[in-house]
Amino acid sequence: MEMYLPDYCYRNKAIDMKGIVIHYFSAINVDPENKFDNQTNWNLMHDLNASKENRLQFPKVLPDRMKRSYASAHCMIGRSGKNMILVPEDKQAYHAGKSYYKGVSSWNQRSYGIELIGTKDSGFTEAQYKTCAKVCANLIKEYAIPLNMVVGHETIAPMRKFDPGIATGNFDMKKLKQMIKELL
Repeated sequence: MEMYLPDYCYRNKAIDMKGIVIHYFSAINVDPENKFDNQTNWNLMHDLNASKENRLQFPKVLPDRMKRSYASAHCMIGRSGKNMILVPEDKQAYHAGKSYYKGVSSWNQRSYGIELIGTKDSGFTEAQYKTCAKVCANLIKEYAIPLNMVVGHETIAPMRKFDPGIATGNFDMKKLKQMIKELL
């Protein structure tokens, strides 16, 4: 389902698609009661990229002095498996930051970013794994991306990022890759 963020939430430059990066995202720090709600998380992603006067839901929660975070992804997958398309597939989302893996740097310019709604210790639902596997398999087919280039944020930005939690057991990358293989 297309739920595009405003165009200031991404770079209007084409991607040289080399990989897929898995992340997690939740509103736990700004709205704990609705931390897994799809619309609340969309609003937070929007507001992280907006100036204070243009924030939809969190102008009072986010610090007044806070500037744009440049935080976005191509899609966000809710706990029910709903896939919300946030950024056009061919544009650069702000999801990887300073990054390097297997000879590839600047992963914003070279990868598709997937946010799974969850926290550092929530784990992820079967529906999220299924939807994520479908998205990855489609991208792999379309762009000839090797399976070993489906990675966690922690893989391309070690010591700086810890999502989606492969190392801690929060996210099962082996399970995801097996599901992807079954779809290829």
